[in-house]
Amino acid sequence: MMSKNITDIQIIGPLKKPAQDKTPVFKKEPLPKAETSPPKKPKKSKKKLILVISIIVFIIALASAAVFFLFFNKKGLEEVPQETKPPEKVEVSPFDTESPLNGVLTTKEKAQRRPIAVAIENHTDARPQSGLDKAGLVYEAVTEGGITRFLAFFVENDISEIGPIRSARTCFVRSADEYNAFYAHVGGNKDALALIKELDNFFDIDQFSLGKYYWRDKKRYAPHNVYSSTDNLRKAGESKKWNANAEYDKWLFKDDERNENRGQTKKITINFSSANYKVDYYYDREFNIYKRNLAGKEHVDKNTEEQIKAKTVIIQYVQSWLKPPENPKEGQSTEIKNDGTGKAVIFIDGKKITGTWKKLSRKQRTKFYDESGNEVKFNRGQIWIELASSGVGISDE
Repeated sequence: MMSKNITDIQIIGPLKKPAQDKTPVFKKEPLPKAETSPPKKPKKSKKKLILVISIIVFIIALASAAVFFLFFNKKGLEEVPQETKPPEKVEVSPFDTESPLNGVLTTKEKAQRRPIAVAIENHTDARPQSGLDKAGLVYEAVTEGGITRFLAFFVENDISEIGPIRSARTCFVRSADEYNAFYAHVGGNKDALALIKELDNFFDIDQFSLGKYYWRDKKRYAPHNVYSSTDNLRKAGESKKWNANAEYDKWLFKDDERNENRGQTKKITINFSSANYKVDYYYDREFNIYKRNLAGKEHVDKNTEEQIKAKTVIIQYVQSWLKPPENPKEGQSTEIKNDGTGKAVIFIDGKKITGTWKKLSRKQRTKFYDESGNEVKFNRGQIWIELASSGVGISDE
C-alpha cells in the first residue's frame, strides 16, 4: 500500500491524458523538496567524546615525555654535564693533637716539640713576670728565705719575652729532667749545678755559657732583669745539636665537667711564708677556671696584663729542709725532695680530690692518684703544681 505522504511521491514522467477526456489538464508545479539535516546527537554524548579524546591526548603526551626523559634526555645528560654547585669545603682544624704537657689541643708538630723549662723568680722586685700566663705547666716552690720561685714549661705557645730568669735549684732540675726539657736558668747553687753535671742526657741551657741567647732589661736592676724567648732558647738547643723533639710520659686528660656537675670549692689559699708570698685561687664556676692572686692582688702577666688562670691546681706535699747559705748575704736555701711518693690534693672542676703522688724513677713523670688508686684525669689547660712542705699552710673553702 502506498504511503499518503506527499514527500514520498516520486514523479516519474508526464501523465498521458485519456483520449476520451476533453477536459483541459492543468500542469502541476513540482513541490519543493523538504530540507533535510542529520539528526542532532544528544549533548551528553558530545561531552563524553571530548572527555575520552582529552584522556587519550594526555596519555600520549605523558608517554612521550617518559620516552624523552628515559632515552633522549638521559643521553644528553651523559654528553653535556649539568651545572652543579661545588661541594662545600669542610674546615679541618690543625689543632687535633693533645699536648702531652697539659692536654691542650695543638698541632701535631708543636705537640712533639721538646718542652722548655724556665726558672722564673718571684721576688717582689721581679714582678710582674713575663710569660707565666702562657705557660702550659708551672711549678711553684720556696727556694730561700721564704721566697718562692717558678719553673714554667712551654710547648704549644711561643713567647717573645720570658722572665726574669734566675738560678737553678735541685727540685727544678729533677722536674725539668722528667720532661726531657731544655732547662733555662742563670747559674745556680752548688747542689743544683753538681746535679746537672751528674745527669747524662740532660739538656742544660745555662745563661753563663750561652749568654747570647739571653738579654738584660735596662729598665730593671740586676739580678732581676735577665730575659729570653722560646725562639732564642730553641736556637740555643740547636746550637748544641740536640733534637728539637722529645718524648716523655703523658698524663690523662678529659673534657670539663658540665656546669651543673661542678663542685662548690670557691677559694684555695696557700701561705708559703709572709704576706708577699701568699697565694689565693678563686674558682670561677661559669668558666671553670681558678683565678690566681698573689700578695692579695690579681697576679697579672707583664706581657698581656691579664690575670693568670689555671684549669687545675695541685698541692703536692713534699719533704724539705734548710741548708746554710753559700753567700752570707743570702738567706738559707731550701732543699726539696720531689721524688718518691707523698700526699696530694687536686682541685679540678670546683671539686677537691685527696690522693697521692708518685715518682719512682728518674725519667718517670710524677703521677697523681685518687683515694681509690686511679690516676686522676686533668682538664685541658694550664696546670699549677704547688710544692708544699710541712710548714706551708693550706686551706680551702
